[in-house]
Amino acid sequence: MNKTKLFCSVLSIGMLCVGNAQKKDSLTIQKLDEVVVTDSRFNLKRENSGKVITKITSKDLEKLQGQSIAEIIGRTVGVEINGVRSNAGQNLSYFIRGGRNRQVLVMIEGIQVTDASQIANDYDLRLLNADQVESIEILKGASSTLYGTGAATAVINITLKEASKKAFNLNLRSTLGTNQSSDEDNYAIEDFRNSVSVNGSAGKFNYLASFGQQSTDGLSAIETGTESDAFNSYNANVKLGYKFSKTFKLNAYANYDNYKADFDDGFGMLDADNVSLSNQYRIGLSPEFKYNKGSLTVNAAYSDVEREIESSFPSQFNAQNTVVDAFNRYNFNDKFYTVIGVNFQDNKMESFTIPFGASEFSQAINPENAQFTITDPYANVVYVSDFGLNLNAGLRLIIIANMAVI
Repeated sequence: MNKTKLFCSVLSIGMLCVGNAQKKDSLTIQKLDEVVVTDSRFNLKRENSGKVITKITSKDLEKLQGQSIAEIIGRTVGVEINGVRSNAGQNLSYFIRGGRNRQVLVMIEGIQVTDASQIANDYDLRLLNADQVESIEILKGASSTLYGTGAATAVINITLKEASKKAFNLNLRSTLGTNQSSDEDNYAIEDFRNSVSVNGSAGKFNYLASFGQQSTDGLSAIETGTESDAFNSYNANVKLGYKFSKTFKLNAYANYDNYKADFDDGFGMLDADNVSLSNQYRIGLSPEFKYNKGSLTVNAAYSDVEREIESSFPSQFNAQNTVVDAFNRYNFNDKFYTVIGVNFQDNKMESFTIPFGASEFSQAINPENAQFTITDPYANVVYVSDFGLNLNAGLRLIIIANMAVI
């Protein structure tokens, strides 16, 4: 009898806590003063943005430790990333607002990142370590006037972590987890993720160096596979900044990303000892000059990608990308903002295959026949009124040169 009373008391307390929690949540007011930048390149309140923007903050990322960037972004309403529920080395496809990889632009630190060796010229999110990311903004909808043809349906703007205000700061993180299908009950630790970051500030100088590693096994690349396919990746990031004065600062960075992914025969749906290898090097420079009511920014980056497929149809790919985005922001007042800039991109790639009956690689695509240059001057205007009318309009001229048909 006493046990029954005790159980009922505990149950009542639990129901009371749930009821209070529900009451508290019902009184929660959504904050609209969150600042977003992707839709205009200005710090605007979300309520003054005329576009649908989802922001994943550093606090949100802390709650999602152990997940990849693709998994985190795939949680967003209206965003589907195909491949995140498969093995860790699965190729990824992005679906947002009716567009896929070719129409979804990925930006890191405000700079477009692409891979000319890919069919869709898209950036591979498997290369990026989640522990290096500070926040993510996902802009759903067409934004080509501000960001070019690659932003036909969405923009994913990723901001990396900044250096600490302290002279020296050390961060270490390790995550362990299982990696298996729902019908398996043989639990084992198959997912290892580690990261280390050293950062700090000394006067006008700041620095950040980080390294990340992931090793995942336990799942096959095909549903009927009996052998697991491993995924291993390494990421290194160095970021340096110097503030020469109140009006001029300079940031420089360098990244190295590497992964090795096992995969199977997707046509015959059979286990196979196939391997996909990828290396990417990126360097960038970003000077910014501020003046009364405005600023002039230049984002410049160079990337080199090397990919190799070891399978029954072996192939190699090399690609280089140069991007320079120079733009001037001017704030007439708290209601009228303008951006005028020019974006330059140069992409080239080459590939190698082993012809039938041969034993060595030969060039299949010459870089002279697979190079294209895009120059885009653009202008954008934002007007925020006091009576609820907000205007965001732009114009962009696309000039393509040195494009060859393969």
